[in-house]
Amino acid sequence: MLRIKRWRSPIPNKVDVFLFEVKKSREYTFAGQMELSGSPYQGEQLDEDRQLRKVWIFPLKVVKQSLIVIEEIDTLIEKLDSNVDVLDTEKESIIKARIGQSSFKSALLYEEKKCKLCGVTDSRFLIASHIKPWSQSNNYERLDKNNGLLLCPNHDALFDKGYISFKEDGSILISTSLDQASKVFLNINETMNIELNPDQQKYISWHRENLFKVELSFQN
Repeated sequence: MLRIKRWRSPIPNKVDVFLFEVKKSREYTFAGQMELSGSPYQGEQLDEDRQLRKVWIFPLKVVKQSLIVIEEIDTLIEKLDSNVDVLDTEKESIIKARIGQSSFKSALLYEEKKCKLCGVTDSRFLIASHIKPWSQSNNYERLDKNNGLLLCPNHDALFDKGYISFKEDGSILISTSLDQASKVFLNINETMNIELNPDQQKYISWHRENLFKVELSFQN
C-alpha cells in the first residue's frame, strides 16, 4: 500500500508531498518526493459507503525515487573520487547537501517530529543522525530511515562521537568519561530509553560494537 504525506513547505502557498510505501502497520519506506504532473480537475469517486461523490483530483508523479537517488549517489561519488583535490570529508558534505540528507530527514520527521531522547520539537534544531555513519554505510544504508535517529544538537554530538549508545531494549549507555556535571548540562541520565524497531536494532548493534566507547561505559 502507498501513502501520500503532505508537508508544509517554507515557500509560501506551497505544500511538499512525499510518498511512503506501507508494508506493515506503522512501518513506512520512503519512496520519494511528489510533484504535480498536470492540472487538478474534478471527478467522481466512490466513498466508504460506496456512494459517488465529487472530488478534486491532483495528478502526481515521483520527483526522485530512492533507487534513483542511490544511482545518483554512485555517479556523484565516481566524479568526486576522480578529483584528487577534494577531501573525503568534503565529498561526504557535498553528497549530503546535494542528494541524501533532505529526504533522509523528511523520512525521519514523518515518523516522529521530535528528538528521540529529550523531546525537542522545533525542526530547525533537529538533526537526522545516522546510526551507522554515512562514511561507513553503503548507499542503501545511507538512505534507509531505519539507520537514523532524530536528535537535538547536543544528543547528536554525543551519539555521533560514541559517548552514548543504546542496548537492544533501547536503554541508554553512557561513557564514564563524562562527569556528572557534563551529563546534567547535556541533559542525559541513566534512566533514559528509546523505542527501537528490529531494523534499527541491527544498526544500533553496529554502533554499540564499533563506535561506543565501551571500555568507558556505564553499566547498570
